[in-house]
Amino acid sequence: MADVLPPELDFLKDDAATPERMNRAMAYLLSLYSTVAGLRPDYEAAIEQIQTIGLQRLTQVLQPMFVDAEQISAALIELRDNWLETNVLADLQALLEQEVQDVDDELRPRIGAAEAAIAAHDARLAALETERWFSNHGY
Repeated sequence: MADVLPPELDFLKDDAATPERMNRAMAYLLSLYSTVAGLRPDYEAAIEQIQTIGLQRLTQVLQPMFVDAEQISAALIELRDNWLETNVLADLQALLEQEVQDVDDELRPRIGAAEAAIAAHDARLAALETERWFSNHGY
């Protein structure tokens, strides 16, 4: 399929290189360029509109995230400041020491009773062994 050129540009039909012929060809090309150049601001406006809409949409989506991030950051800073002011680790250590003391206070009598029971059991075993020894040796 051959390209169809307008008569102003078809040099196969008119190969004259006269100034009039060249002026007609240039006028035709200039006319096409002017038409295309006249459309360019529309492209630029469309691109600008797309960019504006895209930036607006990004702002709509990202702004709440930034607000949330700022609130979280503020809350974390406040938590850190409270942590440093109240010395939570010392409070936790004191609480744990109290719990250990409470368990120790509760278990110490039981441990003492268990130790006494073991000592009594050991004493009974020693007495039985002594009695058996004497009985085995004829006493």
